[in-house]
Amino acid sequence: MRAALEQIATQLKAALGEQRYADYVRSSNNEFQQLSRIAQGANIDNDTAIRTFNLRDSVSQESNRIYNDTTMNGDQKRSALLLLAQNTKTQIVSALGQTAGEAYIQAATRWLGAVERGGAITFGVDGSSLNTKSLPRSAPSTAASH
Repeated sequence: MRAALEQIATQLKAALGEQRYADYVRSSNNEFQQLSRIAQGANIDNDTAIRTFNLRDSVSQESNRIYNDTTMNGDQKRSALLLLAQNTKTQIVSALGQTAGEAYIQAATRWLGAVERGGAITFGVDGSSLNTKSLPRSAPSTAASH
């Protein structure tokens, strides 16, 4: 089924072009539709809503970069991912204002929460499906008894 969806996405992208395909995927995404309603209710322009929604892509890339970084240990990765989620929330509130920003953070809690809990996220070709890779739980440190 996933292969069939990817094939359809490839055909749509070829037919529509890169930009129109991105617009199509975004406009059919439930989370973007929620954000769009929040933005309209707060009298925020559509370009700001789109830029805010596109934070998902940069968070996805950065969360995977952190997850795969071999120079960091698990605790450092968890801290970096938590900081990424916190900074993203700050960017959302800065772009949308306090009330609309907090409303969108609630709508985005599925992927933002995953990053906060130490996960790397990837969105499917449809822009809606979410794949998460979680860091292994850190082992409690044990002091040597001898």
